[in-house]
Amino acid sequence: MFQAELWATLAVLMGLRAYPRKELEIAWKQVLFNQFHDILPGSSIPEVFAETNQNWQAALEQGCQILADVLTAIAQASPLPLPPAPGAIPVLLFNSLNWSRSEVVSVPWPASLAKHTDWQVQAALGQALPMQIEASAGRAGAGHEAALLIFATEIPPVGYRLVWLVPTDTQAQDPPAPDAWILENQYLRVAIDPTTGNIASLFDCAPGRKSSALRATSCRRSKIRASIGMPGISPPITRPIP
Repeated sequence: MFQAELWATLAVLMGLRAYPRKELEIAWKQVLFNQFHDILPGSSIPEVFAETNQNWQAALEQGCQILADVLTAIAQASPLPLPPAPGAIPVLLFNSLNWSRSEVVSVPWPASLAKHTDWQVQAALGQALPMQIEASAGRAGAGHEAALLIFATEIPPVGYRLVWLVPTDTQAQDPPAPDAWILENQYLRVAIDPTTGNIASLFDCAPGRKSSALRATSCRRSKIRASIGMPGISPPITRPIP
């Protein structure tokens, strides 16, 4: 709902379409009416939740439809530079938050594109971006059997970034396997078992807690049995991690 209101407002300021006041009012009333104190904690009778879920679903579908309509209008009105190659497809990546974002973006990948040629993702200035096609049956409904994963950098706050899907005759080569399977930032250092893909160990990198460690002992279904070792605690505490 927030995104629908945000981008609908910007579409109005751009002179693209009228603000969907009536549709948003109906959707918000469906949401707020079902914020009743017996609904939120789950203490109502089953019939109440059957009706509530229908109302929430209707509000969600209305918000998603408004969002899709206004983003389409903004995309169609946005000026584009010349494509970097014949057949290149422009894709606008929108960011509705108030800060710049760099992260993996999932784009529905029609089978009609995947079966004809190889593709490369390029930024607006021509830099190649990391990409991966992730096959998943039924991921996005009929006609979208896979997803294109793109690592997009610095998508501006309350704005968008243009990338191009560029057809190429050269099949993208998988990068070489790293010497050490380590993921690390200022908070955690994660070692991956290259044989199984499971987490081998986790280390807390927070200042003053460098010696804290979590070592996975097994990985089954959605649970990880792990030993958490903290300074001054012996033996380690063992608990399941959701």
